[in-house]
Amino acid sequence: MLQLTGTEAMLIQQEGERQPQHISLLLIYDPSSAPLQQVLYREILAALQRSLPSSRLFRRKLVTALRLQLPYWIEGEHFDFEYHVRHIALPRPGGSAQLQKLLARLHGVPLDLSRPLWEVYVIEGLSALPEHRETSFALLFKIHLAAVEKLDFPGLIDAIHTTTPEPAATLQPDDWRPEPALPAWRMLSRAYVDGVRQPTRLLRTAGAALDSLRRRATPADTTAAGAAGRTRFNAPLGTERVMGSIDIDQAALSAIAQAVPGVTSDDVIASIVGGALRRYLIEKAELPAESLSAAVPVSVGRNTHGAAARARISLIKLSLGTTIDNPIERLSHIHSAARQAQAGLRAVEARHSPQPGDSDAARNSVFCLHQGALREVLERTPAPFNVLLSRLHCPTAPRYFSGAILQSVVALGTLMDQIGLCHTATSGRDRTSISFVACRDMLPDPERYSACLEQSLRQLQLATLRGRAP
Repeated sequence: MLQLTGTEAMLIQQEGERQPQHISLLLIYDPSSAPLQQVLYREILAALQRSLPSSRLFRRKLVTALRLQLPYWIEGEHFDFEYHVRHIALPRPGGSAQLQKLLARLHGVPLDLSRPLWEVYVIEGLSALPEHRETSFALLFKIHLAAVEKLDFPGLIDAIHTTTPEPAATLQPDDWRPEPALPAWRMLSRAYVDGVRQPTRLLRTAGAALDSLRRRATPADTTAAGAAGRTRFNAPLGTERVMGSIDIDQAALSAIAQAVPGVTSDDVIASIVGGALRRYLIEKAELPAESLSAAVPVSVGRNTHGAAARARISLIKLSLGTTIDNPIERLSHIHSAARQAQAGLRAVEARHSPQPGDSDAARNSVFCLHQGALREVLERTPAPFNVLLSRLHCPTAPRYFSGAILQSVVALGTLMDQIGLCHTATSGRDRTSISFVACRDMLPDPERYSACLEQSLRQLQLATLRGRAP
């Protein structure tokens, strides 16, 4: 058994009907490269089953000791493969509108925490999807953020694909055996030992956690310097979701980045989002006087203390320049803001890097203190960000599933209470998609927001073509 990290446990604790903590990956395939230029459902099932040995994600589930410590992952018995795979067809005409409504509905349904934290939907009937063949099919993976080791989604994509249309020459043997579950008394004894091993550190950590919760729940925090200006996206979440996406040529993305010295493709994506938010909120007569900001996850290395090395992920607060009308000036502003935010994060990480003494006991104390209280505190605390923005880099070389070539990947991220709009940029072989998922109460017109993203991209392209870069 492997114990969850504090971050993984927090993601589990935040799980709820209004804020599921999973990401959805839509993988669309062209079967023309398959032997019969089609892939049958039974062949898809067989290919998924062959992938089971490639990742522990597929069979491990949560166990806990009466919430007295961090939960554990266990590859337990009673794994039901067919429960995790569902088959569905789009209603006619099978175009983008029908697909997006289906994705939004499926993405909004939480995963069952008593089972391995993933599901796959095999989606057929994509007969009117632009730039795809009538025989195309899709896989929608729903995967809990806590379940993916090192948040390695590209590695997970690689695990279920081959690099040629032909099956792998040698298949990984499936010699899996379920792990024996620890008796309840053993897990309780582990929790007790953790609690007494380092009582001074535990009490210090617990006191700090309580103080943090107390300060965050104080009404005076509504005027705190770190709080973001409120928008329609910063309110308690509902249960319904909407989504949309746009596609960008990698060449077009690179051309924009090269037009302004030092700018990266990440800066360009953030500028497109900033421009879309500006246009959308101006149309609603709701644009704040201060720039909106995005929470952007970044890797800060690995915690190598303890039995297993784990990736460490932190967030930076990135200004999106929504008060700036000129797209080139907005892009330059975002580039500068990103560099400053990353430099600040490095300084903080240098002062507060994990130490060997940071034991499971200390992490357990924080987890237990947050039980039942965290969600209430978050609901009463002003959001430090307005929206979420992340990027997923997928393999650039061709990938095949049961002989069908992977054509496109679209990712849908998670929402947080008080932050009801999430953008995810997914980069593949020759295209990048910018997708969004939002609370339907906050964004009732996703088609209009998609149009704002398209218009923001076109404005940026025109501005760089005119040579207005400083």
